[in-house]
Order: sequence, then structure tokens, then C-alpha cells
Amino acid sequence: MSCVIYLLLNLYLEKDVIPPPIIKAEERPLEERPLFLIAYHLIEKGQKEGTIKDNCPHELTVALMSLIKALAYNRIYLKDKATIPSLNILMDLILKKEVKQ
Repeated sequence: MSCVIYLLLNLYLEKDVIPPPIIKAEERPLEERPLFLIAYHLIEKGQKEGTIKDNCPHELTVALMSLIKALAYNRIYLKDKATIPSLNILMDLILKKEVKQ
């Protein structure tokens, strides 16, 4: 539960604080690319390809980074008692699903 509260608070607090990246990730050397910038451009690319949900890429990136931090803190503080969601559950949060009618 603390993981969810942290995720929601972090998402709310960071969405206006972190500006969208100005420099494309491809224009920077690999070792200088911050994770946020890489994630942002991967989400943008996935949206253009139609594999990632059509939400604001900046907000999706903030949500993804908040989730990563929350899971890391959860693992650090709860150690072996931490519940780590499966990769399928995490990917369902951002991937598009075809709706069968």
C-alpha cells in the first residue's frame, strides 16, 4: 500500500516539475543519456509505431519513472517481503491492447 501512495504522490508532484526533454536522446552520447530522457523518447517512438497508449508521453514517462522508484524503495525497505509485480502487469500499464469485439 505504501508503494501505491508513494507512486501517486510522486506522480502528482513531479508532473509539473520535470520539463519535457528538449534534446533528443539520439543526439547525446549513450553515457550522457539520463534514464528519463531515454524512457521519454522510447515512449514517443512506441506511440508513433502504435504499440504504446496515446496518452501524453511526458506524463507516461513520469508515471513510469515513479513506478520504478516506488518498486526500488519497496524492495530496499521491505527486502524479501516486497511484492514485485510480474512484467506482464507492468507492461499492461503502458502497452496498447487490441479490443476484440
